[in-house]
Amino acid sequence: MDKGIAEWLPQWFEPAEQVEVIEVDSSGVVRRKKSRTGRPALGERPMTAAERQARRRARRRESPPPP
Repeated sequence: MDKGIAEWLPQWFEPAEQVEVIEVDSSGVVRRKKSRTGRPALGERPMTAAERQARRRARRRESPPPP
């Protein structure tokens, strides 16, 4: 529920003066959504095509050839 609805709702209760609208801390109950879906980035920014290719070549050089 948002703040606007919380302030509108007390008019429907009797006596309306006894209804108190307070903010509830839900940080321990509701998990925040991740900002992005998919595979996480390896660095601070996405790699360029040249960086990906260089990384792939470096990994191929490190691994032994297949038997």
